[in-house]
Amino acid sequence: MQAHAPLTSAKILASLQDVSPYDLIVLDLHLAQLDTMELLRSLYHKGKGPSVVLLAALNDSGIRDRAGEFGVKSVLYKPVKAQKLLAAVQETMRTLTGVPSNTHIEANSRSSGELIDATPLRVLLAEDNVVNQKVAVRILKRLGIDAVVATNGLEALQAVRRGCYDIVFMDVQMPEMDGLEATRCIRLDDGVTHKPYIIAMTAAATQLDRDMCLEAGMDDFIAKPVRIEDISQALERYHIAV
Repeated sequence: MQAHAPLTSAKILASLQDVSPYDLIVLDLHLAQLDTMELLRSLYHKGKGPSVVLLAALNDSGIRDRAGEFGVKSVLYKPVKAQKLLAAVQETMRTLTGVPSNTHIEANSRSSGELIDATPLRVLLAEDNVVNQKVAVRILKRLGIDAVVATNGLEALQAVRRGCYDIVFMDVQMPEMDGLEATRCIRLDDGVTHKPYIIAMTAAATQLDRDMCLEAGMDDFIAKPVRIEDISQALERYHIAV
C-alpha cells in the first residue's frame, strides 16, 4: 500500500477535498481542531468515497452506531494492536475488491460468551469487599470464567507476578495498596513478563475518575455496583483490543 499521513488538521482536510486517490482512510476520532463526525458526514454525503477504519477511545460509548450511520464498517479501540489494524484493513480491502470474507468477520461477530468458550481466560479479581467479591465471582461464573480472588492491591500485584493472567478486574479503593498504585506497579515491574489487560472497578464514575484510571495504566473502566451487562461488554472490548 502507498500511505499518506498528513500531520495537521488543515492538511487532512486539504487531502480529502479530492477523495478519489484514496481507497481507505484510517481516521482518529479525536483530532485537534477537527470535527471527525462532521468530516465523516461530509464524506458520506459525497457519495462513493473511501472506506474508513475509525480509531476511538474505550470511553467513546455508542460510537459504533454513530459511525455506522456514515458507512463506517470498522471501529478499533486505542491503543490499537498491529494484528487488529491489519485484520480491519484486510477485511475492508476484501469488501472493496469483492473477495468473499473469511472467518475474521465471523470471529468479530461472536458474542462474548462464545469468545470465552473458544479462548479460556485467566482472570484475577482484586476486590476487598466480601459481598462485592461474591457478586463479581458469580457474574464471571455465569459468563464461563472461574476467577482467582485477591483481597487488596498488594495481593493482586503478587498474584500477577506469580501467574499469567489475561485480565485483572481491579477495584480502585483497597487497603494495603489501592488499585491505581497496584496497576502502576504491574505496568512498571520487569518481573511481570505477561502484562494483563486491567479493568478498573469503582463506585466513583466521573470522567475525572476514568481519566485517573487510564493514566495509571488501566485499559478499561466499569462502574460499581457491577452488572453482568457491564462485565460482558468489558470482555467484548478486551477481545477487540488484544
